[in-house]
Amino acid sequence: MTQEDFLNRYNQSRTIKEALSKSISAAVQHNKLYNNLSNKERERVRDFWSVSLLKLSCRYVKEIWNEHQYEDEIIKLKNIMNDNFVRLIDFRISHSQKSISIFFKHMWCLGDLPIPPQCPVDRIILTRANAPYNERKWGFVNDIETHRKRYNILRLASIKDGFDNVSIWELENFQ
Repeated sequence: MTQEDFLNRYNQSRTIKEALSKSISAAVQHNKLYNNLSNKERERVRDFWSVSLLKLSCRYVKEIWNEHQYEDEIIKLKNIMNDNFVRLIDFRISHSQKSISIFFKHMWCLGDLPIPPQCPVDRIILTRANAPYNERKWGFVNDIETHRKRYNILRLASIKDGFDNVSIWELENFQ
């Protein structure tokens, strides 16, 4: 899939608003977060989450993080969300990583961000990378070490397929 194909399929309006919506929706799609909240509470969580993702993307443009810095931001978003919504949500590394990575992927495809230092991780792309069956689950991930282990599976698959960049490999292999 090319960047244009991705946008045609996932962001036809080619807007930041749609990128934010799709990023958050993907992070909670198979990874329950706020099913027990009222619509008003969900909206409050999503609004704060959206603003947080926008701030991260602005900082990334200025600072261009390496993978270690990117992982630090994944942890920070997890902590910020949990600190701001105590007893309402259990925001995990899987929510944080997926929302940041998908938002950055949208912004990269739109031409608004440089290539992200990591790609989205989920069951689909882990399956494409031929991860062992017991290594494909993603929604439960709540520590950076497990994330790194899963991400390394993607890194090795991309190298095996002749790619220098995991984000480009993921874009071409995600369906």
